[in-house]
Amino acid sequence: MSRIGKRGTSPRPPSLSTHRTVLVVVFLLSIGCDEDCADLSDGAIICGEKTAFLHLDAPYPVVHVKLNEKQVNLLLDTGVGYHEDSNAFGYISATLMGVAEGGIKVSSLCLEKMCLKDIPMYAMDTPFSDAEPGAINGTLGMGMLQFFNIEFDRMETIGLSLQTSKSSFNDCGSSTYSIKYGEDGVPLGNATADHLELGDILLDTGAYYTLLNQATIDSLGGYVLEGAIEEGGCSFDGCVDDGYFVSTLKRYCVFNECVEGLEVKFPVWNVIGSSFFKNFRAVFLFESDELMLCRD
Repeated sequence: MSRIGKRGTSPRPPSLSTHRTVLVVVFLLSIGCDEDCADLSDGAIICGEKTAFLHLDAPYPVVHVKLNEKQVNLLLDTGVGYHEDSNAFGYISATLMGVAEGGIKVSSLCLEKMCLKDIPMYAMDTPFSDAEPGAINGTLGMGMLQFFNIEFDRMETIGLSLQTSKSSFNDCGSSTYSIKYGEDGVPLGNATADHLELGDILLDTGAYYTLLNQATIDSLGGYVLEGAIEEGGCSFDGCVDDGYFVSTLKRYCVFNECVEGLEVKFPVWNVIGSSFFKNFRAVFLFESDELMLCRD
């Protein structure tokens, strides 16, 4: 996203009412959040349960939540950093909310039996914050996710646990790695494409594919181009119908954890996306600045 750290392309966001490769998580929303509250930041609070475990259906973490009494679909996206003009927890469609573009305050956002109140969001219409029914209506980025430890189990289930709560995520020992952060608060991990060192790049749960830039493609050799399929893509700046390519990489590693035959998209920039995470139980321990990549 160009405004709050989200960069790169994903497939055109499909309608969540279809059976295409997008997941929907249905949350239990008819709950009360008037008791057992804790402060988050700048007046935002969390009420009710402090941990939630939910089932996902495909490698693209969209959740169905209740926001200011509206049913909305939000993408849990570690690639969305902090907005330069606010401490926004994420994006929401301005048209859907009936407001002009800019910072707004959301009175209530409920995830299962967990409710966040008085949270800052940034209202803006983009391909990933669309007002249409069944579309992705917005994102929850690092402005919110930084307060939680989050488990993406092969993008089939997801768990969120407030950092001050006792974590229910199983440890996988030696597969735990220290992560760094970009200037806009997004998490970074060390990656290798075949034998090419990519350095510390974005760990982006909101990217459908793992992404490569043109320089990386040029360095990897011609095999990546052989059999590559052209397709379009979307960023927060808009969608195009062509100009990008999908291919299969021989070997891709994040820290010491490797995947053979990984689907990648190019030319964009170097990003670790969901095509990598779906091979692991990936646990972002933002409390201790660590990432677990477990194969259990």
